[in-house]
Amino acid sequence: MPGAVGTNVRPAVILAVVLTCGAIASDSAIVGWLVAPFVIAALFYVMNKVPLRTSLLTLTFFALTLENPTDIPAAGRWQSPLFILGSLMLMHLNNTTGLGFLVFSGMDVILVTLFYIAYKRRKRGMSIDRVGWVPVPEAYRKLAFVSMAGTAWVWFIGMLRGGIFAMSLWQINQVIYIPLFFLLFAQGLRGPQDHRALAKVLLAAASVRGVAATFIMNTVKSETGGQLQYATSHHDSMLFAMGAVLVLSLLVHGGNIKRKTLLFCLALIFSGVVYNLRRMAWVQIALALTVLYFVMPTTPVKKRIRKTMLYLSPLIAAYVAVGWNSNAGIFGPVHSIRAAVQPATDPSAMTREIENYDLIYTLAQHPFVGYGYGNRYFQIIPLPPMPHPMEPYMPHNSFLGLWCFAGYPGFTAMCLLWVGGVYCGIRAYRFAKDPEDRTAAVMTFAAVLIYLIQCWGDLGLGSWAGVFLVAPSLAIAGKLAVATGAWPLARPSAKPQPIAASALR
Repeated sequence: MPGAVGTNVRPAVILAVVLTCGAIASDSAIVGWLVAPFVIAALFYVMNKVPLRTSLLTLTFFALTLENPTDIPAAGRWQSPLFILGSLMLMHLNNTTGLGFLVFSGMDVILVTLFYIAYKRRKRGMSIDRVGWVPVPEAYRKLAFVSMAGTAWVWFIGMLRGGIFAMSLWQINQVIYIPLFFLLFAQGLRGPQDHRALAKVLLAAASVRGVAATFIMNTVKSETGGQLQYATSHHDSMLFAMGAVLVLSLLVHGGNIKRKTLLFCLALIFSGVVYNLRRMAWVQIALALTVLYFVMPTTPVKKRIRKTMLYLSPLIAAYVAVGWNSNAGIFGPVHSIRAAVQPATDPSAMTREIENYDLIYTLAQHPFVGYGYGNRYFQIIPLPPMPHPMEPYMPHNSFLGLWCFAGYPGFTAMCLLWVGGVYCGIRAYRFAKDPEDRTAAVMTFAAVLIYLIQCWGDLGLGSWAGVFLVAPSLAIAGKLAVATGAWPLARPSAKPQPIAASALR
């Protein structure tokens, strides 16, 4: 049996970094085209030599930190030196290169490459990804294929109803990446021994974006000279919430990451939440911690939390009362609570209410199978002019939009993978003994909850931040369920599970 693939890839990595930095510094399209083949060749060589988990963890960090131009980072008023790299990686390449036939992103190229590498290694019996590898439950893994089958069904229904093919592809993009990357992470991550590495990637990414948000909001002004509406992007709410919940869970359960390091990261993350001005992040953090509290067994730590909250309740009540009608930034969490229980009447909020009404009306016309991809939802109450033509196909409330387009069969098929992840995560939490395993289990169901809140509130479905927070979390949930005995396997096997060849097409 062939042994592990060699991992002496430092020269290739240095070459790719130097060429990329040189092309960015030159700000020349000609230089970019000249170095691109060498960078691509070097990266392909590296991915082919290192363990799959190394490629996935590196990809996760860049997906969470690079700017996606479609998110209009910093309201279009500021770009980092790596902005072009984010464009090439996270957008369709025809938007960056001007070549119309490149209707895919750099991420798509990497996705296909990693699937090919994983498939080749399994066929050749290579051991590089096998040592210490824990499978996910087979029934759970199959839910990824159920999700993709549901997507195909919704697309088929949409085409039967006369949907626009080009628009349907954008809608499919929103839901197809999580099951695909779930399969890759299930194949690439070994098991509990990779939890800490993934946690460090998440904390590093959240801290970097927290620093970026703080810097941007304190140095960049809007076109009128006032404050920006947000610092980095709307979808960073998920990253900040995940980072905050991870730190707080590690502090509660314990672990090997130093407390000073965790508190430093938490300060950077909360700074990002405050300066990014996205109230949804506070809601996500609060609800995730609430779920954690009720899931936790009655331990001395939980008793101390309960006692502390009881003593602090008068101060919390006073904070909420004072901040209810205040616009000060320090009362951001209170503003989030108020927005949830007392909907605003500003134009943005009213637009969301109109959109939700139109979506519910459309769903009522096709209550079972849905309207299908490629179709606009009915605008019974016309929306005000929108800045992009995708609004009738990709509504802000993307969770309600998914239900509208997919109907009961498609919606159920696409959501079962998330449900399975929550089930495995909570089961693993009950069975786990190691503090870091418990924290990892917490993050599996926290990721799904945070993602769904973002989907309900603001175009979270299919965002790259959501994909790279949820997909690895779902894979960890399955591996933890097996490793802790929460899902016993009849015949434990060290052999990696196959990746369907159809996924490579």
